[in-house]
Amino acid sequence: MTDKQRTIAVFDFDGTITDRDSFGSFVKAVKGTPRFCLGICMQMPRLVGYKLGIIRNDKAKEALFGTYFRGMGMNEFRRAGERFADSIDRRLRPDTMTKLNWHLSMGHDVYIVTASMPQWIRPWATAYGISDVIGTEPETDSSGVLTGRFATPNCYGPEKVRRFIQAEPNRSSYRLIAYGDSEGDREMLDEADESHLV
Repeated sequence: MTDKQRTIAVFDFDGTITDRDSFGSFVKAVKGTPRFCLGICMQMPRLVGYKLGIIRNDKAKEALFGTYFRGMGMNEFRRAGERFADSIDRRLRPDTMTKLNWHLSMGHDVYIVTASMPQWIRPWATAYGISDVIGTEPETDSSGVLTGRFATPNCYGPEKVRRFIQAEPNRSSYRLIAYGDSEGDREMLDEADESHLV
């Protein structure tokens, strides 16, 4: 490694930067708790199938996402994400934020690579000076309305590494430090030069 080599720090979001999964909190903020609970009940067979290993993670997640947001305009979805951003500060893990802020103070490039949607994470990240957010992108139709499906593969496990390397392909030119908290981060932690399970 040379003195001029970049350092890139990659953080998972849910459970790593925050103390819980953000999807449920976002749904409750946008749709309300009763609608959140109804959606869980409607998708319970798929969720049980996922827990039993019968249904893939991405299929269960996509079905649940569609239950809540199919038919919503993308502009409205983005505005909901902007309104939700302030509430994320109440769910931050202080230990991780200390590390994240240290990387920023050192001039390191910081990425958030998450299975969640960038539309509710990017507004929060931008306020902290983090411009690079990679996540699962929702699909829209020709009118800009959410179809309830994903436009990209669920950004989980090996897909996290694939999407990150797509953004930063010259792997030998930087030192990679990764932070994660779950099985979905394992491949990214393995890819890193230095990894932290939080």
